[in-house]
Amino acid sequence: MKCASSLLVCLIAAFATQPAISQTGAPGDSIQTVPVALIVKGIGRTEYEIGARDSRVYIPIVATFKFLRLNVSYNSSTGVVDGFYIRPDNPYRIDARVPSATVGAKSVALSPDDFYVRPGDFFLRQELFETLFGLQLKYSPRTLAITLQTKEALPIFLERDREYARRRKMLLGQIPQPEYTAERNVPVFGVGRLDYSLSSQVTQHGIPRRDYAFRLGNQFLGGDLDTRFGGSSSSTPTWNDVSSRLRYAFLGDHPVKQIFLGDIITTGLVPSSVFGAEITNRPAPRRLLFVTETLEGDLQTGELSDLYYGGSLIDFQAGTPAGKYSFPTLISYGVTNYSVKK
Repeated sequence: MKCASSLLVCLIAAFATQPAISQTGAPGDSIQTVPVALIVKGIGRTEYEIGARDSRVYIPIVATFKFLRLNVSYNSSTGVVDGFYIRPDNPYRIDARVPSATVGAKSVALSPDDFYVRPGDFFLRQELFETLFGLQLKYSPRTLAITLQTKEALPIFLERDREYARRRKMLLGQIPQPEYTAERNVPVFGVGRLDYSLSSQVTQHGIPRRDYAFRLGNQFLGGDLDTRFGGSSSSTPTWNDVSSRLRYAFLGDHPVKQIFLGDIITTGLVPSSVFGAEITNRPAPRRLLFVTETLEGDLQTGELSDLYYGGSLIDFQAGTPAGKYSFPTLISYGVTNYSVKK
């Protein structure tokens, strides 16, 4: 009998030392489980279950943070969720035993109605996500969806931007290859296409103005003949209103790429229209790329540098042990605007 009493006392003492997590959480039998979809605009969606009791909504913090690529660790036996929020120097900890929540220098006391724990996740009241992390989670019972709004630069947003940057980098400088090609057959004489434009302008003061322009493209003597005629009703048409240019293009590997006859535009400092002939090695297809250059600079180890082209992120690099970044860039004809931000 004495041994049985001693055993009973030991069992009572053992249970008394266990953390009373269930006493600090909301009563489990009053929680209704609801399947919903978490929707992040521009990212996508994921499905999980939330808890609802009366007018309160409880959202699983572990499942939500994993979808947002946020650092999170959960110990179901102690009821503790911890990690760092966005940056390693901004730790957080939510403890069901105290109960309290700490994010950086911010500390909030929790009540039993603010959370409840389950073996697979820690459910936190919807409003506390904004209080602690600046995440506005709005639950719609009609659509069974939760939408996220935040000004924070979440890792999932940065991951999306870098993925888009990788795609743009692959496309930058690459000319799409045709799936099918056909040899061009240029007849000696052929009818092409006629374009025209007519405009009329009426003002309260002044003479009405009517302008016209015609453009004919066809084949002539095995070349491309481009003829233009434009004028106005206020002036008498003359031969100066007519321009015509015959072009022969050589698409193969030839030292001469194009020959122009007729009205041509000079390529000097002051371009002008002259009547004559031009023989050039300028390719008929428009060139896009000029040369490849490497942009280099100093960057501390572990830091990130982003390469922007025309205001769009196209590449990124982490600092090397030598403390440098190096971006191979494609320089196109005309103005090429690259910038590196750290």
